[in-house]
Amino acid sequence: MNDSLNLTQYFSDIDEDSLEYNFTPTSNIAILINNNTGVVTLTPNGNYTGAEYMTFTAIDAESLTASSNNVTLNVTPVNDPPIIISFIPTDLTPALVIGASLLFNHTSSDIDGDILTHSWKLDNTEQSIAQGWLYEPAGNEAGLHNVTINVSDGVITVSVQWNVTVLNQTNIDVYSLSLLNQEMGAAIFGFNVNNTGENATSINWTLDTGEGQIAANELSLISPNESIFVFAAHNYTETGDYTILAEAFDEIYSDSESIQIDIYDLEMANVSVLNISSTSAVFELALENFLQSNLTNVSWAFDTKDSNVINSTSILILQPEEAAFVYVSHNFSTTGSYNVNATAINGTLTDSRNITVMVS
Repeated sequence: MNDSLNLTQYFSDIDEDSLEYNFTPTSNIAILINNNTGVVTLTPNGNYTGAEYMTFTAIDAESLTASSNNVTLNVTPVNDPPIIISFIPTDLTPALVIGASLLFNHTSSDIDGDILTHSWKLDNTEQSIAQGWLYEPAGNEAGLHNVTINVSDGVITVSVQWNVTVLNQTNIDVYSLSLLNQEMGAAIFGFNVNNTGENATSINWTLDTGEGQIAANELSLISPNESIFVFAAHNYTETGDYTILAEAFDEIYSDSESIQIDIYDLEMANVSVLNISSTSAVFELALENFLQSNLTNVSWAFDTKDSNVINSTSILILQPEEAAFVYVSHNFSTTGSYNVNATAINGTLTDSRNITVMVS
């Protein structure tokens, strides 16, 4: 640690000359004087305690000197923190699977010679007070966990923390979840379930549609390396974006897969370039109603990305599954690449589609 004193409080010059200072050196304390301020910085050697003796001398502009009395510098002991010298695992973000184990250990010391205590915690719950600890995650501990070693000398505590990912090593594999068919609000999903283990198992499955859950009517007995293909249908009552989650499980293992789908309403089904000549282009826009009811007040907007947005001048009415085709022409101001955008609009329902055209 550092300490300091100001020599201007102890020396003065009747002629008001500026003073410089020196000192008699000491063995275990480093001394640094700032002659501009008169401040002395005292820095003991690491872990030194005891007394040192010295004198300070002030020197004026005429080289006249005056010395202090013999100064005693007492360095009293302070508590140093313990040090964690090494630890395993050295990777602070390890991963292991359920059924495996991971050894945590460390070495630590205290320069003051204090007796150290250890505390291993898993998610803030103490697990061991030994120097090391073996983590064997339970079957319900899949996920992210914090493992911490706290080392204390009774006054100061130092720590190392690991972020441990526990994986569910499963005999079940859910894969290839997809939307197989969609007609308006009716959707058909499919996914595969595979037994990757060495023993046959009875597997159940569920499909979360975002509006509810579909479950298997009965358990499926799957032999090792055998797969089943699951079909499930759902009729959506609302349009919008949904997260679909397929899950399969037995008494021990589970696996899942998810996808995002869009239940159509008003769609900008297609944007294409019908003709382009020099800087003049003609586009075709296809607007389609995927709802089971009429859509009134349907409009559109076409952004040429050429400082010009072309808006519909009349309102469309689209019956269920009806499409309308709109033709838009634009003469681009310069050659180059344009990422044009077409948007179908009906109140809060909108859908857009982009294409890139080259004008040369």
